Amino acid sequence: MKMTNAELEQVLDNHEHWLKGDCDGWENMRANLHEADLYGADLSGVNLYEADLGGANLYMADLHKAYLSGANLRGVDLYKANLREAALYGVDLSEADLCGADLCGADLCGANLRGANLRGANLHDANLYEADLYGADLREARLGGANLHRANLEKKYLIEKIIMLKKQIEEIETLYIIGDKEMMDAIKDYENGNAELIKETDLDW
Repeated sequence: MKMTNAELEQVLDNHEHWLKGDCDGWENMRANLHEADLYGADLSGVNLYEADLGGANLYMADLHKAYLSGANLRGVDLYKANLREAALYGVDLSEADLCGADLCGADLCGANLRGANLRGANLHDANLYEADLYGADLREARLGGANLHRANLEKKYLIEKIIMLKKQIEEIETLYIIGDKEMMDAIKDYENGNAELIKETDLDW
């Protein structure tokens, strides 16, 4: 059953007391949202430090600029969730569903993303320094400007990325030779960083 807004607000209020330690019984007020149904919930800017969100349904939830470091996010459903500029450093997101999620500018330094589904996710400008991405699905993910220094990536993914880039270069060279105006415009977009990939479906052959 989906958690009501009133129930969620109560959990968040209690967690705030736990963070501050400012009332009687604060020790037992840490947020427990384990396997909670938070479909489409507005958690933007919320501080959920060390909260338990393991297995929660956060499908299309708004977590813009949320503070989630130290939280348990193992196996959470974050399909198409908004995590822009969220603080996620060191979090456990192993096996999490982040397909289509917006993680632009998110801080994922040292995060555990082993086996996570990041297909089609926007990781533009994300900080993935020392993040563990072993076994993660990064197909169609946007990684422009992302910091991947010392990140753990499968060799298989790196090889596939190199092959894909080589194919794109070959396609671009072919388009230059053909000289079609629509194709040339697509090339200019690619060179200007307006298009990360040029797919056959994007062009009218």
